[in-house]
Amino acid sequence: MNTGRISPKVVVGIVIAVIFGISLLFRIVLPYDQAFSGEWVKFTSIDAYFFQRIIDVTANNFPHLMNFDPYLLYPEGWPLNDIYFPYWFLSGIIWMFSLGTPTQHMIDTFSAYFPAILAALTVIPVYFIGKTLFNRWVGLIAAGLTAILPGEYLGRTIIGLNDTPAVETLLSTTFLAFVILAVKTARERGISFDHILHRDWATCGRPLVYSALAGLFLGVYLISWAGALLFVFIFCLYLVIQFVNDHLRKQSTDYLGVVGVVSLLIALLMFFNLTPNSFFLTGIILAFFVPVALVVISRLMSSRNVRPFYYPVVLAVAAGIIILAFYLISPGILDSILGRFNIFIPSGASAATTVEMQPFLAPSGVFSTAIGWGNFTTSFFLFSDFAFPGVALISLSILLYLFIRKNPSGQSYLRPVIWVLAILAVVMTLLLLSGYGHRVVALLPLAVLFIMLFFPGTERRDWLFFFVWTLVILFLTLGQRRFAYYLVVNVALLSAYLSWRIIWLAGARKLEVKQEEVPAAVPQSKAKSRKRQARRYTPGRTAYLLFAALAGVAMFFLVFFPNITKAAEMTTTEEAPYAPTDAWMSSLLWMRENTPEPFGDPSAYYKIFPPPAPGEPFDYPDTAYGVTSWWDYGYWITHIAHRMPNANPSQYAPAVIRVANFFLSTDDATARELIAEMNTRYVVIDYLTARSKYWAVATWAEQPTSKYYDVFYVLYEDTLQPVQFYFPAYYQSLVIRLYNFDGKAVTDVKAGVIGWVEKEQQGIRYKQVIDAREFDSYEEAAAYVEEQESGNYAVVGTSAFISPVPLEAVTDFELVYSSEQGVSLQSVGFVPEVKIFEYTGGK
Repeated sequence: MNTGRISPKVVVGIVIAVIFGISLLFRIVLPYDQAFSGEWVKFTSIDAYFFQRIIDVTANNFPHLMNFDPYLLYPEGWPLNDIYFPYWFLSGIIWMFSLGTPTQHMIDTFSAYFPAILAALTVIPVYFIGKTLFNRWVGLIAAGLTAILPGEYLGRTIIGLNDTPAVETLLSTTFLAFVILAVKTARERGISFDHILHRDWATCGRPLVYSALAGLFLGVYLISWAGALLFVFIFCLYLVIQFVNDHLRKQSTDYLGVVGVVSLLIALLMFFNLTPNSFFLTGIILAFFVPVALVVISRLMSSRNVRPFYYPVVLAVAAGIIILAFYLISPGILDSILGRFNIFIPSGASAATTVEMQPFLAPSGVFSTAIGWGNFTTSFFLFSDFAFPGVALISLSILLYLFIRKNPSGQSYLRPVIWVLAILAVVMTLLLLSGYGHRVVALLPLAVLFIMLFFPGTERRDWLFFFVWTLVILFLTLGQRRFAYYLVVNVALLSAYLSWRIIWLAGARKLEVKQEEVPAAVPQSKAKSRKRQARRYTPGRTAYLLFAALAGVAMFFLVFFPNITKAAEMTTTEEAPYAPTDAWMSSLLWMRENTPEPFGDPSAYYKIFPPPAPGEPFDYPDTAYGVTSWWDYGYWITHIAHRMPNANPSQYAPAVIRVANFFLSTDDATARELIAEMNTRYVVIDYLTARSKYWAVATWAEQPTSKYYDVFYVLYEDTLQPVQFYFPAYYQSLVIRLYNFDGKAVTDVKAGVIGWVEKEQQGIRYKQVIDAREFDSYEEAAAYVEEQESGNYAVVGTSAFISPVPLEAVTDFELVYSSEQGVSLQSVGFVPEVKIFEYTGGK
């Protein structure tokens, strides 16, 4: 026994611990000041404040959970679904450490650290996935990359971002790790249902344990995120493809049936016991019957010697019959199940105005490498401004090639596969060059999945689940950039595989040559002779070690270094981009301390309210009122001010449309009608709402932004310069009359008039100013426009804060608070960032 040699498991444990610490470095140490700024604890995303609102109540009432919240939205209130595990888990930790009496500061502090710790724990299942699919070194490299990859994942798991992405990624990755382990061990041991019936635990014990743990984590995942059916779908899709492949090869499918039935049954039982009235319970029940049906049909067809070719045909017919039956018997249930996938296919104003829903390759409608580089740097694109595939995409291509190059009989399928992939690549390139490809490229992963149905692969069947998982997540990410926080695990594993492969080929493979073991009975002289022969058998060991080390350094600078640099940039900024500014914090704290309590008692904020009867509105007290602000800030208003917003970031359309119409209203009658509907008492407006977010307000109100402002090109020193001009409708909208002019009358104005022509250059249309004049009054300017018999002319303003049109005073509102923080504008002076107006009803 060699006691001087360190066990590889100890080495792996030490490295994982170091990676865990590096993950915490990027998520806690570097961005610490973003969350803990002075006397405040700032959460670094908008949705984190929704999460925090539920934590506030649950931690004070643990273990009880609320299923309706009157504070999140007024006057409707907000029903809470059965997705509650993250809230309950974190609240339980807080309740335990506080001995049942948590303070608000303690709740906020524990919550701020929560996502960073969960993200650091995620490196453990990533390691085991890499080890199971490839080897321990790939697992370690992948774990290291997971800890430092920037973009959506890092941004959503740093200190202060207390939302579900960290929980989702940890639970889904752990579920996948146990599924991969279960399938691999079950196939290697050739387990069947007969082994279980005969209680052959030596054969089926470990696969059953892995399957049960997979079901456990899937069950917890299902009660942690509303879109958790995604990974149920991925698992079932894999089962279908693998069942078809195995049946076509005339191999037993029992091992798949055991894993599928056990894991989905446990997840179903957990979900049913905890949330028996859930709206997507039917979907999970159907998923459970997928492996049952697959194995039953496979066994029946095999026992009756039906040609394997008919197996996928029978499955397709059976699926069609089931869907038709649901449609005929209960179309509502089918619509409910399919509706759960709407989260992956956004539409309408929410998709147009929400950053996280933008396409990965076209954030502004035009192809761009910016998002791919920002999330994964060289792992997705080798260059920041050129769409050359990165390390992960190259690795995926290599793995796909290795997987489908031969069928079990050894006949080469390489030529047709290359032709198909080449055609897809050419089509993708042409689409990208045409400017429309970003909408279709997302279909490419699904095309590859279709190909895999016909090329069952080689002995590397462990990879199939990884491919299905990767291609589905890639498809979703290309459609919406927010799913990049799921793709991070796949990118890390793919990049790790290619990195290790290069190191292996450079020289590490030569270092794996093992010396022959010397039997104990062999004399010492002969043992020394054999050792000398072994050393002579592996010449150049030092050289190979050097080559491997150089390759390792090269891969570090190619794969790790760009991501470390990008991650450091993200985490060392002074202020998180989606955290409330100091102006918002001070304004909402002022509101909490200086405005009436909507329920008459400050402690009501921490109370669990019973939900209203079905179809009935919540019975608010007479003291209740709403706070109107743009929907981005609704959760801030609830958590920081303890007040009830009229719209929130859930993007509940009726509420957001009401606020948008209210902000754009130009007459007192319309404004008062909407105020009565929302029972508004305070209006909170910030600089961004009046400026850069104004287009989003117009979009939700279904108004073209060109009605309020537009960009024109003005010839200046022989160069066309873009200039934004504002039309009278912009200044006449209520949100601008309040914020830009404090609700005061504007009488002394100088109005500008521009005339323009529309031109086109290189396929791009633009408006060029050919005439510009200034008048001493709006009437003169309007008269000049009326006199023009032809051409495009309009009265405009060049500054958002200097109106070219007279404005009446807003008599129904009074400015009651302005933040000390703001911006200084030329010819305008200091403008507070946040302003609060009280509705006085014309008093």
